[in-house]
Amino acid sequence: MPNLTYIKATPNDARELSEIAFESKRNWGYPNEWMQLWKTELTLTPDYILENHVVKIFANSKLIGFFSIIEGEPTELDHLWLTPQNMRRGFGKHIFDEIRRTVSIKGKTTFRLVAEPRAKGFYDKMGGCVTSSFESKIAGRFLEVYEFFTLPDICVQNAVEADYPELFAVWENSVKATHDFLSPDDFEFFREMVRTGDVFRSVPILKSVRQNGRIIAFLGVFDENLEMLFIHDDFRGKGVGKFLIGFALNHLGVRKVEVNKDNVRAVGFYERFGFKTYKETATDGLGKPYPLLYMAI
Repeated sequence: MPNLTYIKATPNDARELSEIAFESKRNWGYPNEWMQLWKTELTLTPDYILENHVVKIFANSKLIGFFSIIEGEPTELDHLWLTPQNMRRGFGKHIFDEIRRTVSIKGKTTFRLVAEPRAKGFYDKMGGCVTSSFESKIAGRFLEVYEFFTLPDICVQNAVEADYPELFAVWENSVKATHDFLSPDDFEFFREMVRTGDVFRSVPILKSVRQNGRIIAFLGVFDENLEMLFIHDDFRGKGVGKFLIGFALNHLGVRKVEVNKDNVRAVGFYERFGFKTYKETATDGLGKPYPLLYMAI
């Protein structure tokens, strides 16, 4: 594969990059009247380049495309275009890895994009999750909004009742690996609560975390409290927890968490992210003899 390099665009690049966007979009075979409707959104201005993160892509020193990122909440991949002769040449994953790296450097854990329908297959392969859709300015033509995470092949979705068996399996695996302080009877007590799904129904925000379709973790939030965060033991120590805390803080408004004091690794984990204990109780919320630390950031 040719060596790819990335150089930040300047306002003087506006015309050339706009031409690449038009050429690439036209390559999908859209009628001229549609292309005219998209003229404004395909045109980069010098001010746009100054205000956003626009990057030119080179292969063996030849300009082959560009991408642009709009920072904010949410962070958005606004443009990703390659010249037609450089499509389907295996560049896509390398470029998407660079986009992920760029977003991560900016301190974000997620970004989204509105997908070109004929590029959906590529975005699916890159591990995106469809979070919504809307009708475009062309009647009957619907566009899907994809969300991506800076960890590859990870997506976070709203959990539904059909996910409860997988969530339960993750909970059971995680607790066996991390909660060795629980008595066998209490483990079975909590296990039954989780198995019935009542725990999952108790939180208004319940997110499942998938890698290549498999649920590997989940989290639940009530108001600003992180009520649950469990990761399958196969994925502990691989950055999933760090990723999820960033997601919870930046996107779900989490500011508090309750942690079993005897779960020393979990306490240290939250402390590394700036949580501090403001209260301690001798028992948990059900009156069982497991001290709780109430932590806030």
